[in-house]
Amino acid sequence: MRPSNRLISSLLMLMAKSRHKKPENVRRYAHIWGGIPAEDLAAASRVLALVTERVNAELSALTA
Repeated sequence: MRPSNRLISSLLMLMAKSRHKKPENVRRYAHIWGGIPAEDLAAASRVLALVTERVNAELSALTA
């Protein structure tokens, strides 16, 4: 199953907002992420969101 256009668009928007704003990088990321099933991308997104939340909490505790 190919990822939906909406999912790929969301990923590309996130990457465009990141430090990798060059158009050639966005095209590379689209190529890299394009063959991954939507379910796998969704799972990765949830894991990365949880890890980011935990890292931010740890950093906040260090600076408090």
